[in-house]
Amino acid sequence: MTFGAPSHRIESQLTAAARILGIQAEFIHLPGVIICSFGEQDTGTSETHFVRSTGRLNLGALHKLHVVYRSVLHDELSAKDAADEIDILLGQGPIYPTLLRCIFAFWLAVLICPLAFGGSFVDMWFSGLAGFVLAFLQIFVASKSALYANVFEITVSIIVSFAARGLSAIRSQIFCYTAISSSGIIGILPGYLILTSSLELASKNIVNGSVKMVYALIYTLFLVCPLSYVFFVQT
Repeated sequence: MTFGAPSHRIESQLTAAARILGIQAEFIHLPGVIICSFGEQDTGTSETHFVRSTGRLNLGALHKLHVVYRSVLHDELSAKDAADEIDILLGQGPIYPTLLRCIFAFWLAVLICPLAFGGSFVDMWFSGLAGFVLAFLQIFVASKSALYANVFEITVSIIVSFAARGLSAIRSQIFCYTAISSSGIIGILPGYLILTSSLELASKNIVNGSVKMVYALIYTLFLVCPLSYVFFVQT
């Protein structure tokens, strides 16, 4: 959950690991929490633990974690050694430095602007600047302030939309409002959340899938509202 694992497979993977380790356990996965129940049939007692975790997609660490999981299931690694390796993974920082991550966000917005939103050569660079600022605020401000993290996406979309509106108001009309505002916030769109919720609904996990799908739709509406408001004001 910390590294953004596909949530529709978490229960089955935990059950398989418990079976290999000879542990009598049951798992229930809810959005943001896993309920683990360890019981003994002889005494009829059980011990329940609630594991809460929130994180973002980290494909590198997720791959390493899956390698550890497979090693335990194939008896290539003991549970104690696997737990130590997982602790090391949880303590590791990002693979790429902060500045490089902001540069990646810059080029993501630059490339997506003409390819997906029909932006011009001039629109590309202002979209990239918006993506750079978005990544900077996400890394340095939102991650360190729980209060600001709750309104981070809304404030960023408002800033980008007003900046794009100001550029499009230039009389030469060389800037496209839609291209700049849409590609500038591409880094916070809930694409992966939509994907995981669709996979959960396909795997008959109605509770998690429906909750995440509704959240993703409402989250998208929150991002679109400032853009739509500024666009209608402009027209």
